[in-house]
Amino acid sequence: MKSKLLIFALALVALLVTAFVVLTRKGPEPTEEVAAANTDDSDENTGSAPGPERVSAPRIDDERTDADADASEDIPGEVSEPTTGNARVVGFVLNAAQRPVQGATVKLSMDAMMGESLAMDWFANKETSGKFLTTTTDAKGAYTFRGVDPGRNYYMMANHPEYSAVQEEGLRVPKSGEVRAPDLILRTGSVFRGYVSDTTGAPIADAEINIDSAYMMSFEMASPDRLSARTDGQGFFEFKNVSAGPRTISAWADGFERQIHHDRTFTGETGEVQEMNFTLNLGQPIVGRVFGPDNEPVAGAKIYAINYGSNVQSRGETLSDEQGNFQINGLAQSSYILMVQAKGYRMARQNRVAAGDVNVELAMLRQSSLTGRVYDLATNAPVRDFKVSLLHVNTAIPIQGSAPMTYEPTEVRETIRGSEDGSFTLVGVDPGTFAIKVTASGYASTVTDSFTVVDGSGAPPLAIALTKGGSIRGRVVDGATGKPIAGATIATRDGDLPEAMATDPFLQDMVAARVTERKVRSGSEGMFEAKLLNPGRYRLQIEHPDYTSGWIVDVVVVQSQTNDVGSVQLMPGGTVEGKVVDATGTPCTRCIVSLFSIAANEQYQDRTDGEGRFSIPHVRPGDYRLAAARSSGAPTDAIDQIVEQQASEVQVRVLEATTTSHDLSIGN
Repeated sequence: MKSKLLIFALALVALLVTAFVVLTRKGPEPTEEVAAANTDDSDENTGSAPGPERVSAPRIDDERTDADADASEDIPGEVSEPTTGNARVVGFVLNAAQRPVQGATVKLSMDAMMGESLAMDWFANKETSGKFLTTTTDAKGAYTFRGVDPGRNYYMMANHPEYSAVQEEGLRVPKSGEVRAPDLILRTGSVFRGYVSDTTGAPIADAEINIDSAYMMSFEMASPDRLSARTDGQGFFEFKNVSAGPRTISAWADGFERQIHHDRTFTGETGEVQEMNFTLNLGQPIVGRVFGPDNEPVAGAKIYAINYGSNVQSRGETLSDEQGNFQINGLAQSSYILMVQAKGYRMARQNRVAAGDVNVELAMLRQSSLTGRVYDLATNAPVRDFKVSLLHVNTAIPIQGSAPMTYEPTEVRETIRGSEDGSFTLVGVDPGTFAIKVTASGYASTVTDSFTVVDGSGAPPLAIALTKGGSIRGRVVDGATGKPIAGATIATRDGDLPEAMATDPFLQDMVAARVTERKVRSGSEGMFEAKLLNPGRYRLQIEHPDYTSGWIVDVVVVQSQTNDVGSVQLMPGGTVEGKVVDATGTPCTRCIVSLFSIAANEQYQDRTDGEGRFSIPHVRPGDYRLAAARSSGAPTDAIDQIVEQQASEVQVRVLEATTTSHDLSIGN
């Protein structure tokens, strides 16, 4: 978290991106700690089979007998290990003329791969999985992913040498069945070309040019959608299909400096040609040593040299060797900030290090470590398999009276498997006030009391007991007919958190819950029971694709007891539909349409189809604001998109069982 805060101060402009994206993100949804797309590549295509039809998510309890009709179904949640899913994702990749694109590479991941989604996930402290499925399209432009794990917000990206890349997001994948993904439409993009030479004007052959997303917020230079090219013997390079949006351009060659430019925005439209020439000076090194408090060498430390200034910058990175020595090459003549990261040590920083300095000494302070044991309270037997994570106790906000503590997730966590005595060790703990959260299959999760870590010492060994906790049960029914609703998803949330933190998907990733976050589905008679819940105050979120979502607050779970909340009523709600066009009257394809009420903390979202039409069903009755924005990767910058969205905004009143129509215009 601290490394992110350092970058945050240097990337304040990205807050404008956040303001835009928050308004265009989907409304409250349960957080599913389910498996991300697995890393095994899939090259299975649909062959000559006809195009896939949209297939609904499988009905729950279709094959259940009367004997188990009242049972609810657990959904993999925070204590479940990822397993290979049973769902299939199918779709098509087409060009702008709606013709199939053969040989396109399609990737499916829980991680954002391009556009402002990269910045959004970073600000939300979302942990990236680094995992994706990949396949290629057949002659009909069709693709298939098999064995996809369930999830609510998959990203899909398609690219092809003859087109610019495109990304879709918000794909929901159930536990099994087939999902028809939105068509991925590839278009030819912008052309970017130029020459690279040295200070004498001589061409530099084999120089590397990289185009990265300007929305990358981390120390890493390469974005997932990086484009790369090398110069020919005349120093010439050319990119033929660059996607719309702001980009960071870097150029370097062996023995020369790395130049980074942050002033390029592409429209991504056919016919746009941008030219840029690079003149590279000879590169300068920074050489030094990384060591700990006892002068011990720190091996494997990652050192970043970062030069902040105008639109033209330079930077580099490397790893220290076994003796703690490092050398960063290819730097422009300037002063740099050196950032050093190493496991078990506190991040170090040294300012105003000049390129060419070959005697840099980087001292690191050793972080504390925490040890403990996890055991079954009923039997005193060790728990062999569990996850343990460190939570930062938020002491910035005064805790008055009985107000609950709030926690922030940290990057210090471990997955323990097969521990004979239930022991664990957490390395890399800075001074502060913390708690530890433990989750294990077959137990309620638990959070320890808070403790303080000071420089040079950790807390005493912790003994953490796990129990079966308590449970919550109830019945979900149709509010109009009283009939049971099968297949509703019931998610348990922390009832002590402020409503905004508990319901807003952006804020949910910034806080950690003290209670057990679990999901179950209602059975054929509408019955559900969420078991293995840590004692505490809960808020229940109930969702079903054919109804508005519902909430139950102040549900208290007591150890070894079941809280019966009775019948929970869901209503179908109203529908908002319409069409989005741009300033010329042309339908806006795949635009983001947001329906939101800040007062009621309600948000809904849809994407327009090929004719610019949208439909948002099952909206809770009330007064809303309706607005449209261009999709991720649009040629306008973040500020223009915010202005466009505000200009398109209209007021909408939604009534139960009523369809309300409103058309929107953007780009005026």
